[in-house]
Amino acid sequence: GAVAQPTSGDAAVPRLAAQVFADLARLHRDAGRRLVLVYLPMVDELRGDETQELRAFVADVARRLGVPFVDGVAALRALPPDEVAALYIPDGASAFPAAAGHFTARGNRWAADWILAALRQSGALGP
Repeated sequence: GAVAQPTSGDAAVPRLAAQVFADLARLHRDAGRRLVLVYLPMVDELRGDETQELRAFVADVARRLGVPFVDGVAALRALPPDEVAALYIPDGASAFPAAAGHFTARGNRWAADWILAALRQSGALGP
């Protein structure tokens, strides 16, 4: 069947993205490694469903390629709001304006622990 494709933007982008993922999977396989696709949302992406279509597309391509895909949206939405807030850099907290909404050191630690647990649970790390 056809790969589900996001409808917004340039029509060639989903086809190219799927090809990039396929090439990465092949390169990793040839080198004896396994590609894993991970989606870690910015803090503002937790408020709505704007990324649902994109994440569904990536999940579909990953499934077709036999590549693990771990999506952090549900895991982060399941946390209490104050805990989520501590994982992200707030507006005005950095001299670098684009830092806002990215993970703090605590957020990066959470992400590493969550990714490892998700990969173990999925069996992607092997026995």
